[in-house]
Amino acid sequence: LHISQVSGERVLDLEKVLPVDTKIKCVVIELDTEKRRVALSTKALEAKPGDMLRDKEGVFAGAEAAVIDYQLSLETSQIQRKAAAQDVILGLEDAIMGSGDSSN
Repeated sequence: LHISQVSGERVLDLEKVLPVDTKIKCVVIELDTEKRRVALSTKALEAKPGDMLRDKEGVFAGAEAAVIDYQLSLETSQIQRKAAAQDVILGLEDAIMGSGDSSN
């Protein structure tokens, strides 16, 4: 768990927030099978930035619901990116077709 993924607010001392051997709940945000690396986040579980610093037990208690929200957010973002990419492609096709028609 990288210090940047602990909370949405800056963490100055990871040991104060999560002492060694602390059991946590977190989200797998990236899985790199080639490099055999896993990126974890407790920040993704926060309802508001800094919740991990103020009430980590509360964050962990709501982890399952937060993961569902996080997954839905990712899926929504993917759908929006695909739609935007499709709009760009259609726009390019229209521009190409339009320029072809003007030369006739």
